[in-house]
Amino acid sequence: MTSFGRQLAAGLLAVVCATPSVASAKKTVAVVVGNNQPPAGESGAGLATLRYADDDAHRYADLLRRVADDTVLLTVYDRQTRGRVPDAAVDGPPTLAALRKTLAAFAEGDELTVYLVFAGHGAIDESGAPFLSLLDGPLTRDVLFDELLAGLPADRVHLIIDACHAAGVLSLIHI
Repeated sequence: MTSFGRQLAAGLLAVVCATPSVASAKKTVAVVVGNNQPPAGESGAGLATLRYADDDAHRYADLLRRVADDTVLLTVYDRQTRGRVPDAAVDGPPTLAALRKTLAAFAEGDELTVYLVFAGHGAIDESGAPFLSLLDGPLTRDVLFDELLAGLPADRVHLIIDACHAAGVLSLIHI
């Protein structure tokens, strides 16, 4: 084999060794939820409609699209945001049903790195338990960890929560 042939063979071997195998493929997904609406009922009494949770979700989704293989944005843009980003699309409303469906779609297949972002109201229910407000009801700690995240083949989950009472939703201690 000529010197050039050895160099070419070594170069090809390096490329083959550096290419990840399909069996070890990993996937990064981002699910971003932004909800401007306060929770329904007594838990939302006195809470105003937010102005920027949808904007924050939009910006998080833009950022995470740079690192994630799939990015899902669950929000409803208010009039001001639609005026600033008229061509921006969303993947669904900020509901527990849409979040369940989205995360269930990632439950099959490759090992995952998951970014889950929430921007919106956090509140305390009548029993004193903290939750995050979605359009169709509360997202509690139990639902988040025991149902939504437990079914994912994720080796890493990054939670970013921009809401009041976020620490209570993420911990075993009600704050």
